[in-house]
Amino acid sequence: MMQINGFEAAIIGEASAYARDAVLAYSVEKMVAVLMTEQKMKEVEAIQYLEENILNTYHGEGMPVFITETDPEILADV
Repeated sequence: MMQINGFEAAIIGEASAYARDAVLAYSVEKMVAVLMTEQKMKEVEAIQYLEENILNTYHGEGMPVFITETDPEILADV
């Protein structure tokens, strides 16, 4: 499975879909925390970095999924 170097602490599991191999699943919030802690970025800088360099780019076959954790109370209204 493809991994994103430096973000091992942000792995929250695996994701799979019909007729596709499993891929790693990363928490976006944990990725932000990694950048804030290890790279001393401010939250807005970390989010911008992730959007420009990881989240909005194609990493090839088997690339991980990036999950934004949502409060279950918010989802109850959907």
